[in-house]
Amino acid sequence: LETSKTFTPDLSGEATGGSVNIVTKSIPEKDFFKMKLGTGYETQTTGNKDFVTYNGPGTGVWGSYNNRKLPGFIRNAALPSNVSRGADQVFRDEVNQALPLTMGTSRKAPSPDFGAEWTYGKQGKFFGKPAGVLLGVDYRKRYRYDDGLEGRYQFAVDGTPVQANRRTQVNRGVASMRGSILAVAAIEPKPENEIKVTFFANRTAEDAASFRVNRDDVPPFGEIRPDADTSVREALTYTERRLWAIQGAGRHTLSEGEDPAVVTWSGSYNESQQFEPDHRFVNSDASPDLTRFFPPPVVPVPLFRRYWRELFDTRWNLALNFEDVLFK
Repeated sequence: LETSKTFTPDLSGEATGGSVNIVTKSIPEKDFFKMKLGTGYETQTTGNKDFVTYNGPGTGVWGSYNNRKLPGFIRNAALPSNVSRGADQVFRDEVNQALPLTMGTSRKAPSPDFGAEWTYGKQGKFFGKPAGVLLGVDYRKRYRYDDGLEGRYQFAVDGTPVQANRRTQVNRGVASMRGSILAVAAIEPKPENEIKVTFFANRTAEDAASFRVNRDDVPPFGEIRPDADTSVREALTYTERRLWAIQGAGRHTLSEGEDPAVVTWSGSYNESQQFEPDHRFVNSDASPDLTRFFPPPVVPVPLFRRYWRELFDTRWNLALNFEDVLFK
């Protein structure tokens, strides 16, 4: 594991705080197989019946984007000519029939955390030359629940808080999944020389649900009146990220001796994607005891909102380095 706190000429310059270069193992010193299974218990989350979730596919075993992605007629729809009017009613009805109807949260106790990983290494010969393979798989599922209070304050001229004019009770549940696969094959054509091919794939998913209760308070400081204005905001969000990369690399000595001239090279291609297929938000006013919900008198934004976003990135990286001792 090579870390750098500044930019280096042989690595991408898009990082803002340095870089981490992961150099995978090549030929194993001996054959091996390792496996690890684990589970976890989190006092705030595991078995908590107040965990915020919703009726949906969750993260699935290996992500659930394929079950969530928008139908083609929505993805390819043209924007309305009159934005203030929005889409026509026929299109709205088709969209409502095609998308999941769930817009609000529910409560359900999550399962314990789970993790598994295994690695396999094999040493042998390839056309009479030392060679080896390395395979690895890593998988994790986690659940986290947070509940807390956020405040919006008014301040005096000297900076001291005069009163809390809004307090927000926030309840949020997050289910996350991470899985990765690594495969490495290497050969040594001659001593101190090596050619290596690496394949890496990673996928993460985060399924989150939040329930926010906003209460407009008045003095005295922080006190909630029984008739305080109350509003509710619910959010359902799912984000899935995918990455895969293939790399070839080599090290070759050009001379003999204690300090031979060395050429190293590498070439890689990678693709990364981020999918946010159906973020959903609902706003409403409510009675202070949260037994009744109704539209606010003024609606600055639609009460029911859905968003989608997709990001794609492809990249080639090539490097060639020459090293030699000029004098001692």
